[in-house]
Amino acid sequence: MGQSLAEAILATWPGARMVAERPARALGGEVRRWLDKGAAVEALGGGYRLTLPGGRTLTITAEGAATLDDGLRGDLAERVAIATEHLARPPSWASLDPPPQGAWCLVCRGGRFWREREAPRGWRCASCRPPIHLSASGVVTAP
Repeated sequence: MGQSLAEAILATWPGARMVAERPARALGGEVRRWLDKGAAVEALGGGYRLTLPGGRTLTITAEGAATLDDGLRGDLAERVAIATEHLARPPSWASLDPPPQGAWCLVCRGGRFWREREAPRGWRCASCRPPIHLSASGVVTAP
């Protein structure tokens, strides 16, 4: 038996707001109201988690997100991209400053980076540019 829309809107996060079972049109209205109130948006395995400035959250599964109209799904995706854009990193860069928490590779979307422990030359993505030429003790990783 399939999941109901109310079940598709997960209430597993502490403090998550459960939206009563209602037509997809009403879910879209609820999401739009949250966005209008300034909710932050995070991608969540095909779905989204919206967080209001006061801390209340609304989590929508991939199934619930699929019921939203294309324009609203586009708005959600755009807000996620804007929120995480500053964390994007190329597969390698010369700065010795470590990548920020949540940084991700522009090529593979991986989130692990490394540099040499001795005479560092910059940071590299651990997936795109693995340190196979160095021992584990010769590498510093982040995060």
